[in-house]
Amino acid sequence: MKTCKINILIVFIIVLLNSCGQDESVIAQTEVVRPVPESILKILESRGVDIHTQPPIYIEEGLLIEGDIIYPESLLKESKLPQTEHVLATIADCKNVRDITVRHELGDTPEGRSVKRGLELWNNVKGTYVCFRLINSGDADITIIRADLRDGIPGKKLNPARAAFPAQGKVGPFIAIDAEVRTFFEDDAITEFQWGNIMAHELGHCLGFLHMNEGFLGTQMEGTPLDDPLSIMEAGKPVGAEGSLENLEGLSESDEIALRLLYGLESGRLCN
Repeated sequence: MKTCKINILIVFIIVLLNSCGQDESVIAQTEVVRPVPESILKILESRGVDIHTQPPIYIEEGLLIEGDIIYPESLLKESKLPQTEHVLATIADCKNVRDITVRHELGDTPEGRSVKRGLELWNNVKGTYVCFRLINSGDADITIIRADLRDGIPGKKLNPARAAFPAQGKVGPFIAIDAEVRTFFEDDAITEFQWGNIMAHELGHCLGFLHMNEGFLGTQMEGTPLDDPLSIMEAGKPVGAEGSLENLEGLSESDEIALRLLYGLESGRLCN
């Protein structure tokens, strides 16, 4: 009888230890990915953020929205800002885009070599203050780093890159890329050309653009359509799929119009 009680006790302890181990793994994951309160979701949705396709989550770097944008939490404290003032709070000041230094830690790789193309796509837009400049060392306005973008979530990696949004009048300070992400065709690596488009897309976030399907800034910008499948800021198709941003030839007319409205040389620019 005593032996039976001891065996039952041992089994109970083993079950208890196993359940504790399971709880700890769940806790470890939720420490990386935390749910976003409903009150925050309502603020984001009121600002034109898509909270349904890839729901916002809290990760180590902060609040991740739309799958690839780190949103400044300081802006959430300004929840009562009118839409116009909110837009102004999420772009950089004119003076801070005239010479945007960019440094990357990607080495001589397809993604590393693509950075120059990403910068040039924006630099080639005429009539704007925006000028990106690549530097090899020292502090930069934007640093491009490597990262594992799975965030502790099981399953296939979806996004090859993410970027920080502007805050306090300065461009978003970093872009993180994950070169392990494969294209829509499963086994194909992202090409140098495709990485160039991805870099341009993330740089657009550093300037304050949401995705084109949200109207660039969460509101339609004058002179741009509500939907532009040729926009470098479009994000509606799987990585590398036909017609996806990775396979575009460059910026669209809408992208150039939007950039001039934000950071143009003419009067009426929003960065003023």
